Amino acid sequence: MSGDLRISDIIVGERDRQELGDISELARSIEQVGLLHPVVITEDGELVAGDRRLAAVKSLGWECVPVTVVSLETAADVLRAEADENACRKGLTPYEAARARERRAKLLAPKARERQGERTDLKSEPRTNLVPSSSAATKTKNVASAGTGYSGSTLDKVDKIRDVAERGVIKRGKAEIPAPAPVVEIARKALEDVKQTGAAVERSSRDLNAAVEAYVGTDPDVQRARLAKQFSDAMSRAIQVIQFNAENVAAVIEPGEWDDLEREFDALAKFWKQLKSHRPQGLRLIGGTRV
Repeated sequence: MSGDLRISDIIVGERDRQELGDISELARSIEQVGLLHPVVITEDGELVAGDRRLAAVKSLGWECVPVTVVSLETAADVLRAEADENACRKGLTPYEAARARERRAKLLAPKARERQGERTDLKSEPRTNLVPSSSAATKTKNVASAGTGYSGSTLDKVDKIRDVAERGVIKRGKAEIPAPAPVVEIARKALEDVKQTGAAVERSSRDLNAAVEAYVGTDPDVQRARLAKQFSDAMSRAIQVIQFNAENVAAVIEPGEWDDLEREFDALAKFWKQLKSHRPQGLRLIGGTRV
């Protein structure tokens, strides 16, 4: 959906760009050939893309501006189409692009929640989840990446750098681990690099990953958390074995496979015996608390 809207009615939140740059050339282009692509807004009037265009038409004294209203379904196509607006476009730095994706995803998330709720209602299931599912959140991030000039995987690397540099945390799955000062310092240097146009994000990401892995390799708490996660993952896979019907499985096992299977199950039994021998003695759980 498109049309004209009063500039004063457009809600401009946090800007994608650190600096808008010189908009005079863009303003002259718009004055000569018109606005090739409308600014992009949500159905609630919040600016999704086009901050430089908006600033340029303001400088020309426009009171109204052509707008394109996007939903989650149309946003990706619209944002890609307007990415190459004209020769006067100022590309986003990787840092600006990551912030743009974050902001756009927040604007588009309510629509993702609505669609998720609609699908749930169609299945006649209770609508209790107010947060988009992981697949819905991933789709929203992919849509929000469109038109930034960078792939989603590149922006994921920038986000990892931002997490450490700006928030001081290292993400491990859903867990967040406080980052030590030397790692934060490396992340901050990497962040300054990705704030530059044409930054080598891959190199900055590698530098940070090396620092994080060096920290993980020496910190006992992180090592314990990693081991617990790895063991939990392995157990979740191993437990799948008992879901099978033993009689049916026995019918499909080849004769030469029995010896290998026996060795593997014997190894599991041996590990279980060793594990029990290291179990802390005199500890039992009461109400979830060890005493």
